[in-house]
Amino acid sequence: MNSKQINGTKSELLAEYFLISQGYIVSKPINDFSEYDFIADDCDGHMHRIQVKTIYFDNSKKRWVGSCVTSHIRGNGRRTNKKYTEESFDLGLFICAKHNSAYMIPISLIKGRRGITFYPTGKDNKSNTRYSDFEQFRQDIFK
Repeated sequence: MNSKQINGTKSELLAEYFLISQGYIVSKPINDFSEYDFIADDCDGHMHRIQVKTIYFDNSKKRWVGSCVTSHIRGNGRRTNKKYTEESFDLGLFICAKHNSAYMIPISLIKGRRGITFYPTGKDNKSNTRYSDFEQFRQDIFK
């Protein structure tokens, strides 16, 4: 297992813990053929398809980012990236383990994007204002 797979597994487990601690019932699909990682039942009769993404620090861009694409390896060995659509899932749950942060963002705000910039340590005056601010969605994983 490579470090990307390990980080993805950690993010999924933290996401499950976060949702369960918020009162959701979490169910996982039997296979990995969907564009979502699990279903979260909010106990009010609403089911949400959840896609978990890991927030990582991009050294070249000097910022925290989360990918908004799904990658596939084709038969020729080439990797292709597909942007998410409204049909992909209901909520993206972006996890930054290093900063104890979870961001639950509706697909309507992230569909068609390649990535999102996050500010888990706070937004400073030098931050580029062209990036959308998703900090309103930030919650602590462990309280």
